Amino acid sequence: MYQRITSAAAAPITMLYGQTGVGKSSFLAAGLLPRLKRDYEILYIRRDQKDSLTITIQKALIHLADDQDGSDGPGHSTVGTPLRVAWRTAEVAVGKPLIILLDQVEEVFTHPNADRPNELAELAQALSEIFTVDGRDFQGKILVSFRKEWFPEVQKIFDLNAVSFGRVFLEALDRDAVIEIVNGLVSTARLQKQYGLTIETHVPEQIADDLLNDRDSPTAPALQILLTKMWEEAAELSSATPAFTESLYLRIKKQGLLLDDFVDRQLAQLAGVYPDLVSSGFVLDLLVYHTTPQMTAAERCRDDLMKMYNNHKQELSGLLEECKNLYLLFESGSKGNSAKRTTRLAHDTLALPIRHKFDESDLPGPRARRILKNRAVEWANDHHGAILDGPDLLVVEQGAMGLGVLMPHEQRLIAASRIEQSRRNRRRTLLHRCLIGAVVGLLFTTGLAGWGRHTAVQESSSDCARKNGRSSCD
Repeated sequence: MYQRITSAAAAPITMLYGQTGVGKSSFLAAGLLPRLKRDYEILYIRRDQKDSLTITIQKALIHLADDQDGSDGPGHSTVGTPLRVAWRTAEVAVGKPLIILLDQVEEVFTHPNADRPNELAELAQALSEIFTVDGRDFQGKILVSFRKEWFPEVQKIFDLNAVSFGRVFLEALDRDAVIEIVNGLVSTARLQKQYGLTIETHVPEQIADDLLNDRDSPTAPALQILLTKMWEEAAELSSATPAFTESLYLRIKKQGLLLDDFVDRQLAQLAGVYPDLVSSGFVLDLLVYHTTPQMTAAERCRDDLMKMYNNHKQELSGLLEECKNLYLLFESGSKGNSAKRTTRLAHDTLALPIRHKFDESDLPGPRARRILKNRAVEWANDHHGAILDGPDLLVVEQGAMGLGVLMPHEQRLIAASRIEQSRRNRRRTLLHRCLIGAVVGLLFTTGLAGWGRHTAVQESSSDCARKNGRSSCD
């Protein structure tokens, strides 16, 4: 990839794509980017859903040029500046060729912007205009990265706009690659001296065979989670001479290498800090809010989270921090500006197990959320629909602590259900009282009739005794 991007004969646009969890972002940020930094200015950009891809790139270029200029004002360009001009201006400002790494482009499909339905076509058109043979007056290149299932859509849009590009399919890690990664910190004398790590024979091979044997678990993120855990435990046992031993690996393996197991273990640790929020299902609700219907990670800004979970805002900041420490969430943006702080799942591949756990959970919050999702839709847009029956209303009320702030149509559904439940209770109470009154009346009537019969018999017996004598009346 380095040779392809740096070659003068290579296409100025390269598409990098691979399956979910193959490690595209890590390949770019930890592999390719450091190798390019010496000779190139690198802009690593992820799409901002509020803006189009083109505007996101424009803003990054303008910000780069202004930073080099040291200006606090509007600088060289504005967002309305053509992309080609903004790019050229940025290259002149930094004094060396510019390479843009545009990552997670599939979000134009998974997180569409209703105001920019053709944003990928707009980008393709802009790139077509600036990367022409006759009009090229700068050396920059762009790498477009996305998941492989979106390649046909991306290719079609670029072809329709006459954009030529190179393509690289990033293969999943094979056995040799996994072994090389595990041995990474002992691969050179410098690294051995820096980290002091030793690795027992056959441990890398064991790890590779176990990870590749599990076809349902993405190898790259699973390996990242595993090695992080092994390093932490090895360093805790001996900070000076940590060791990746077979016994250490087998102990962690027993805890579970699958992402399902990873999520379970992290939630169990989180329960030690926030037991009520975990047991109510609130944590699952928060994590699911960071997913999309396409089972991918969704980015949420801090202000939106505070509004969505305003009923738990006192615990929310600490909970988010703990989720970051447990590798469930990742935060980016300015620490001092909450409007620019965003959180997302630590990796796209966590979306699937989290959604499954939420959908199958018997915790109060998820049960309530599922009922509201299915029933409240009839109450949207000021409409009216069927109300919740007694058992469903009880589940929703019991699960309130495990939910965020309810939407207006959900609140209307619950309010209407409570009113109807109150009416039912009053009718039930009235009917109960009527039944009791009827039973009492029946008992009174029965008792009165019995007393009347008893009196009549007594009177008859007395009359007989007076006339004939007692013995003949017995």
